[in-house]
Amino acid sequence: MPCIRHAAYLLLLTLIMVSCSSGGSGFKIEGQFLNLNQGEFYVYSTDGAIEGMDTVTFNGGRFVRTLDCRHSGTLMIVFPNFSEQPIFAEPGKSVTITADASHLKEMEVKGTKDNQRMTRFRKETSEMSPPDIQATAERYIREQPQSLVSIYLLRRYFIQTATPDYDKAEELVSIMAEKPDKNGSIIRLQQEIALLKTACIGGDIPHFAGTDIHGKAFESTSLKGKTTVVLSVASWCFESMNQQRALRMLNKNHPDKLNIVSICLDADKQAMERRLGRDTIPWPILFDGEMFESEILKQSGLYRIPDNLIADKDGHIIARGLSTASLIEELKKLLEE
Repeated sequence: MPCIRHAAYLLLLTLIMVSCSSGGSGFKIEGQFLNLNQGEFYVYSTDGAIEGMDTVTFNGGRFVRTLDCRHSGTLMIVFPNFSEQPIFAEPGKSVTITADASHLKEMEVKGTKDNQRMTRFRKETSEMSPPDIQATAERYIREQPQSLVSIYLLRRYFIQTATPDYDKAEELVSIMAEKPDKNGSIIRLQQEIALLKTACIGGDIPHFAGTDIHGKAFESTSLKGKTTVVLSVASWCFESMNQQRALRMLNKNHPDKLNIVSICLDADKQAMERRLGRDTIPWPILFDGEMFESEILKQSGLYRIPDNLIADKDGHIIARGLSTASLIEELKKLLEE
């Protein structure tokens, strides 16, 4: 996840410095980083709690900012070491963040119940093995099924992993859905898991459609007949740009053997257009300006950045979520067959 980390790097300070007034729709974030004097971060929402991506600058390790918070939801912040952590926003509320730049897993967030719960989870699992962390996440979800923390934990430990467990995710989200939240996040998650189960290895490429950055309509039904790659990209995500460049070189040598389509998660189309001024891409780059709330992204079965899937000539998914090196290696094997 180097790419999301890069964006996230800028995202953390953004969020950390983002604060809103204590009334109305404001969500106030303030705090201090030890051993981190000044810099710039970004913050974004995975569920539309804030619009687009925000940038925050901090000095002397201190930050404070106001976010226009649409509804309760999850904000993602990214640290200078490219790790990322969630913060849970509530309109009219405020939180205080404290972290040592050398021990970011011990970050503390005080001010709301969900953030305090997440702080306890971070501390409890900081030294655990991945299986133990997953078991702890499952226990938390069963105990607090309607919590925003549970939505995050289910995504993080049962979906957004190298080996997703969609059956367990489906089981847990069914418990959560017994009492849906007012924002519809749990129902959307349930629908997403159902889609992802069909978009796993061995399944068919999901149907998705949209408009590319030049205004041309696109349908995924046009992808059959060749080896196909679908990937998520953003101008601010280095690793996604690296994947796109590597695919451009491969496509140049095999122009008649590959179908490629990129899904752009930039908030501003011009940011990607500026990138394309330096790296001309001959395949469709779909864009709707909704970032992680993109319907195109959700329909495609991708859910993060960078992310990708490879399908054979019949449209059956044979690999997904590969690193850049593994992606190119796998494609070279297929193209030699």
